[in-house]
Amino acid sequence: MPLELLEAAKLSLPDSMVSIVASSLGENELNIRRAFKSAVPAILGGLLHKTSRSGEESTIMSMLKDIAASGAINSLPELLEAKKSSSYTAASAAPGYGIHSMIPEWQKTVFGPKLINIINAVSIYAEIKSSTANTILNIATPVALAPIAQHAVENSLSFSDIESLLQNQK
Repeated sequence: MPLELLEAAKLSLPDSMVSIVASSLGENELNIRRAFKSAVPAILGGLLHKTSRSGEESTIMSMLKDIAASGAINSLPELLEAKKSSSYTAASAAPGYGIHSMIPEWQKTVFGPKLINIINAVSIYAEIKSSTANTILNIATPVALAPIAQHAVENSLSFSDIESLLQNQK
């Protein structure tokens, strides 16, 4: 059975978690749902774009192996707790420990310098603050990338297999 990336991401982010995120961020739940619905495809689209560029193979494969090894999808509650922590501010992309320290690198691999454009687009589309959009992207990154990373590792997918999977689901 083929992996359905958007469905896998949706299953990783249950409605109860969306409610918790909205409450934690002081935002409207409908807007947070809209933010996640735009962030996950943006991340997958960014990964698709990267797979089509030459010279990105080792970077992407390394990132996917790191994501699979990190247990990222099981760390979503940790991401929410960090947001509630007084040491976590809108100015910081993520605390410097655990999965938090990995997410900015994954985002850099997927988006490069265009990350700020993605944050702004999610913010405008979902009618949320930029700082909230940044937090949503920090949560959505492992939600979107962990299923494909785990699938790639479990099935020993090659770079071209991953590229084909993304192309078939765009």
